Amino acid sequence: MYVEDAIGLVAFVGRSREKIWWRNLRGGAHVRVRLRGTELTGTGSAASGSTELQERYAARFPRSAKVLAAAPAPIFVRINELKPF
Repeated sequence: MYVEDAIGLVAFVGRSREKIWWRNLRGGAHVRVRLRGTELTGTGSAASGSTELQERYAARFPRSAKVLAAAPAPIFVRINELKPF
C-alpha cells in the first residue's frame, strides 16, 4: 500500500525490524518501481518517525492509524523524482 502525492510515493514499512529491504534506502538510492503497469525510476529514501508522513499515510489508510500509533518510530519509504524508465 502506498500514498501518491505531488512529490512521489510514500509507503509504510510494517514490522520494519523483521524486514531488511528498506535499509538499503537509508541515505537515498536509485530505485525502480512499477506503478499501474508503468516502470518508473526515482530516488528512494527511508524516513523514521516522520509525523508528516505518518499523518499523510493515516489519512489515506485510516485503519492503519492504530498500527502507526503503536510503532515507536514508524519507518516510511519516500520515492521522489519519478520518471519513465
